[in-house]
Amino acid sequence: MIIDIHTHHFLGRETLKSPEPVEPLMRLAKQAGVTRMNLLGNLFRTGKIRPPARDLKAINTLTMRQVRAYPDFFTGFCYLNPVLDGRFLIDEIDRCVADGNLTGLKFEIDLNCRDPRLDPLLDRARELDIPVLHHSWHNIDLCTQPYKSDPPDIADLAARHPQVTIIMPHLAGVGVRGVLDVLPHPNVLIDTSGGLSVAGLIEYAVDRLGPGRLLYGSDVNGRDFSCQIGRVLGAQVSAKVKEQILWRNAARVLKLGITE
Repeated sequence: MIIDIHTHHFLGRETLKSPEPVEPLMRLAKQAGVTRMNLLGNLFRTGKIRPPARDLKAINTLTMRQVRAYPDFFTGFCYLNPVLDGRFLIDEIDRCVADGNLTGLKFEIDLNCRDPRLDPLLDRARELDIPVLHHSWHNIDLCTQPYKSDPPDIADLAARHPQVTIIMPHLAGVGVRGVLDVLPHPNVLIDTSGGLSVAGLIEYAVDRLGPGRLLYGSDVNGRDFSCQIGRVLGAQVSAKVKEQILWRNAARVLKLGITE
């Protein structure tokens, strides 16, 4: 079994009238052995960061429609742009999660996560007992991504909200430094997605964090299933640890009730 915690079904403009665009991706996933996918939304539908409320609602409505169409294969997170009106954002969480079928929150590069505007949104996540996935990457690209969050920023968010499960994506992007940045915060898990595989990185993360804090993620379709799964299967860790990374930890975080 493989649960992919980090997927975007389409990185471009598309119709919002049908769940059909996900079907080719579902076939590719199943061919690679993926049994469930967690959709994080078509975040590039508008081709820009900080989408307005109308586009954000359209992104989440599409995710909800796809989860509704294929509930045994998809879960999904509610994407939020935290620079928007705070009341609207809380209402959107309630529309998508409390009253909808989405099971977590997703933040991108719209606002650095040290900003206090995220706090009421994380408080609502705590009340609903849902996980939060916040984009992170160790780089210096402040020109095109001036509001991005590095792992030390994720550590700050985790310290402010110790009761919220926070998923920091892109192990290959945060690297050894990222692992060390979030090491003191047990509420932070890291997904394995990112760039090219780095020899020994999975093993290092398991050794420092423990196997319970790693989740398999591909970041498709910006990445490929096979190489992303391969970095876990090729790691020098036990079969039991690989099982935890590939699906058991995600099943726990997503509350899927799957044990075998």
